[in-house]
Amino acid sequence: FRSPEIGGEGPIATLSSSSELPIYRVVLWRNNPYHIFSGYVEANITNDQPSQPEKIFGMEHPMWLVNSHNKLAADRNIRFSLGAIDTFFERFIPSFQHFIRLNVLGKEAADAALEADSILGAGKQQQVLAYQRMAEV
Repeated sequence: FRSPEIGGEGPIATLSSSSELPIYRVVLWRNNPYHIFSGYVEANITNDQPSQPEKIFGMEHPMWLVNSHNKLAADRNIRFSLGAIDTFFERFIPSFQHFIRLNVLGKEAADAALEADSILGAGKQQQVLAYQRMAEV
């Protein structure tokens, strides 16, 4: 996928097949002390085709990372494993989307989108709203 030209800098290429608008691309090198993984990561606005058409213009964070085949490297319950990183973004992205909608569309529209989200469930919705109340203090 190649996006349209953005800001006179040319199109941005992305590996994700469901990307509507690429935002960030990051190559993670093993010899970089600020990254503990090696691979390629993107952050995109998604059209969520073909898997989740109801999530159009949401956010996605696809990751292609090198990993070993053992429990320590992949278990979601082990800190700094690829599974834990994946879980972090599953929890972070809905909060970030709510924050963006709150600033662009207003509180009513952001809360309505959060309530209509079929994947989050009531517990996550309450968590995101709790973060919002903390930010208002």
